Amino acid sequence: MKKIIVVALFAIVSCSRNTEKPLTAGTDSIQANANAFLTLSKGKQMYVKYESEIDLNHVKRITTTGGVSIYMAPFIGDTTKIYAVNTLGKEILYVAQMKNKKNGRIGLMKDGEAIVIEVTDGKNQIHDTGGNEFQARFAGKYHGGNGFCQRRKGESFAACFRAESDEFCDSFISCVALATQPTVVIVIGLACSCNA
Repeated sequence: MKKIIVVALFAIVSCSRNTEKPLTAGTDSIQANANAFLTLSKGKQMYVKYESEIDLNHVKRITTTGGVSIYMAPFIGDTTKIYAVNTLGKEILYVAQMKNKKNGRIGLMKDGEAIVIEVTDGKNQIHDTGGNEFQARFAGKYHGGNGFCQRRKGESFAACFRAESDEFCDSFISCVALATQPTVVIVIGLACSCNA
């Protein structure tokens, strides 16, 4: 059921008439749209958590054919993360971790529920994930802590290992090292054996 709702949301957004209006300096709508965005977001759970990271200078608005306005704002310095809220009072966090146009993953979180869209060779596979796993895989700037120990409180060993492996594997050479060097796998495993 959750998948159907999220897929329907994508269909509504993608089938909406495109009235996307970036808020740019020198237009009267900047303040009005920013105020509407802030009014709709005020007190919302995710907005409160990420408020200081949201770039209010780049809010975009689209209006669906049903008349629902959706306001989207990227994170400061990271356009792969977007906080969105609509005039129905619903909020969503979007995070893209695409390696290229045909491979990667996209995470969506709403009301503590989350899905992951795995994209492999341009084909999407959608599956549910828990809110904690979403936070570990998508919502942090970097997984874990600053020291050796990387496992977050309440996080499973597997979720920690996936997040740390994904963070480590950011280039061809590091991915080859991860796949061929037991030392790399052991160090990541040990880093996920203690709490950050």
